Parts: sequence; C-alpha cells; structure tokens
Amino acid sequence: MSGQYGEADRLMKELAEQWPSVKGIPRRRFMHALWRRDWAAARQLLASQPDGPEKKAWPALFDALESGNPARIKAAGLPFVELAKNPAGLSHEMVNALALAGYPEQAIAAVELGMSTYGMDNMSALWEPSFAQARMTPQFTALVDKTGLIDYWRMPGHAPDFCRIAPTPAICARLPRS
Repeated sequence: MSGQYGEADRLMKELAEQWPSVKGIPRRRFMHALWRRDWAAARQLLASQPDGPEKKAWPALFDALESGNPARIKAAGLPFVELAKNPAGLSHEMVNALALAGYPEQAIAAVELGMSTYGMDNMSALWEPSFAQARMTPQFTALVDKTGLIDYWRMPGHAPDFCRIAPTPAICARLPRS
C-alpha cells in the first residue's frame, strides 16, 4: 500500500471517529478500500452501505476479484450491469463495480447517465483508480469531447494525471506534452 493510501486511510478513520453521524465518510472509506483493492476492508465497510440489491451483489464481486479469474469477475459484475440501467438506483459505488468487473463501456454509460440525472459531479468517478481500463475506451473519449474537457486539458498545466502514467488513454495523444 502506498504512503498516499495509508495517509488517506488514517485521515478517513480519524474523521469517522470525530463525526460518526456524517454518512459520506463510510461511503468514502468503502470507495477507498475498492481503489486499493483491500477486499477484507471493503467487506467490512459494506455493512455501512444501504441495504438492497447492490449491497447483495458486492460479496460475489469481492470473491471474484480476489480470485483474479476474469470469467468469474465478469459473471459477478452482471448484476451491476442490470442495476446500472435504472437511474433511480445508480450509485457511485455501482459505477465503480462496473469498472472493476471489466465492464468499462457500461461504466462510462453509467457515469453519463448519472451526469444527466444528477449533475456533473458524477463525472468524478472517471478519475478514480478503478476507471483506468474505462479511460481506454472510445466511449471515454466521446464523453470527454462531449463535455468540452479536452479544451481545458489543452491549457498549459491542466492535462489530467492519468496522461502521465502508462498506459495512457488515446485521448492523451491529443494533448500537449507537459
């Protein structure tokens, strides 16, 4: 685990102790466990997630991700593919589940659905570690073009961090080297 993850984890635990009633902190801790692929912590933090079909689907995905078996991971992701079709039940965690389960196109579509339903803040999932594969898709490039982000990224010093780490998404070739 990198120093950044360790420090972030320590700070989130401290925040959870100081403000136990803030509902966003357990969700952030859960997401953080997903990003660092700490399935034991994710399982433990799942208890704080809302009950429902999404919560029931997570344990199979954790098991599959832990196994590393691509076919098993895809199969465990199928419930999230179905759940993501309903904007009313769409969550940030669900979008990450799609990305982790090897459904990058569906993950991008879910982000776009979330943006059209709940606003631009839902784009934040695109920058998360679990979206590395999804950023390689033509759907990602199309969404970036549609939102006008490419113009912002072309400005000096504004290229996204993921363009500095191999493998880089195709869209990075359209940006100046910095």
